[in-house]
Amino acid sequence: MKVSMEGQSNGDKVLLIETEGEPDALEERQSFPKVSPSTSVLVTSKKSIYLVVSGILVGLCIFMIGYEVRQVDQTLLSLSYDGRYVMEQHGPNFDEYLRSLHIPQYLFEMIKSSQELVEIQTPLNPNTDKWKIKFSNEFAVHILNFHLDQAFNVTYYNDHNYVTYSCSIPSKFTLKCTSQDIKRDWNIDSTMIFSPYGYSNYMTNINKAVTTSKMYRRLKDGETVDLEANTGNVPDKNQVDVEYNMEAFE
Repeated sequence: MKVSMEGQSNGDKVLLIETEGEPDALEERQSFPKVSPSTSVLVTSKKSIYLVVSGILVGLCIFMIGYEVRQVDQTLLSLSYDGRYVMEQHGPNFDEYLRSLHIPQYLFEMIKSSQELVEIQTPLNPNTDKWKIKFSNEFAVHILNFHLDQAFNVTYYNDHNYVTYSCSIPSKFTLKCTSQDIKRDWNIDSTMIFSPYGYSNYMTNINKAVTTSKMYRRLKDGETVDLEANTGNVPDKNQVDVEYNMEAFE
């Protein structure tokens, strides 16, 4: 590029620029198509609209996530052990679990097909009042009344035998109970984990190293359960001790 000074215009010197070889960067930039002001405004407007819409969508997503989290928090805050629950599903190894309790094979189908209702009442005053858990099916009604963290005995079979229970709350929304029956070689760990929809009971016969589970659904207010709906072909009720459902297991 060659620069020279030539001539005058109205008393001012005129700067002449001559280029040789490759065009300089200024000329290269000038070779691109020019964008009119109206086109620039249009492009800018579209980008602004996209940004605004994107911001609104992101804001809505954040709001909905926050709303759902608040709803979950409120549900958990109001979650109670109290309620009525119906058993809806057995977990794996259920037959093996029954076998580990020395329950006769001919009773397996009766136990698995029968409806089971559980009613839980927590004490208004934990220092003086007791928890109450009522288990019901077509053949038996079994009630536990207890204080947390205190062992208690429940007799069966004409009061000649007993099961020792102990229940505690090791963590939030969890009720853990152990039951021991020396005569039958039972040493059962039962961990019930509650949710707004029901609870899952994970049961282990420690002496036999067998674990299974039951899933319970929380009943709505006014909802009823027919305890004889799914029993099907079962042994005569006289074969089962209706007080504790144990005599037939001897």
